[in-house]
Amino acid sequence: VVFARGTFEAPGIGATGQAFVDALKDRLPGKSVDVYAVNYPASLDFAQAAAGIADASNRIQTVAAQCPTTDIVLGGYS
Repeated sequence: VVFARGTFEAPGIGATGQAFVDALKDRLPGKSVDVYAVNYPASLDFAQAAAGIADASNRIQTVAAQCPTTDIVLGGYS
């Protein structure tokens, strides 16, 4: 799971992201679920928040290259 936290939330995946991941894990018993928190300033400065696009893109490309059969779930909250 690659998740972008909501505006003004502390670094990590945030409360909504955690609820999403917990619900996903409940639906996938016996499966491994890895979580990546998009690194970006979750602020109203949307020009700086665009850094999250590059960070998420880099993570997706890395996972796809290293583990091509891995399913990638994208999520975010704003």
